Amino acid sequence: MEFIAKDAEGTSKKVDVWEFAVPAGVDLTAWAGASSGLLDDSDVAEISAAMQPGSVAVVVIYENRWVLGLARRRAADCRRRIVRGRHYRCA
Repeated sequence: MEFIAKDAEGTSKKVDVWEFAVPAGVDLTAWAGASSGLLDDSDVAEISAAMQPGSVAVVVIYENRWVLGLARRRAADCRRRIVRGRHYRCA
């Protein structure tokens, strides 16, 4: 998870929850320090291009790690079939 703020001049950067104004009655302290560090400057620039000046966006990064096991098994199966001389589409 990342918070991105775009100031009135259009400059954007990743921020933490205590760096921007939060409406009264909204408690974001649970998200303090929740930065994943997965977004680089080009990601921030692309996201902020869709933002209005003076706004804040939250970006949720979700990863299906269980898919990695399937991909590894498929790659291993593909290698076995190639070794056996069978033509097999591995894409």
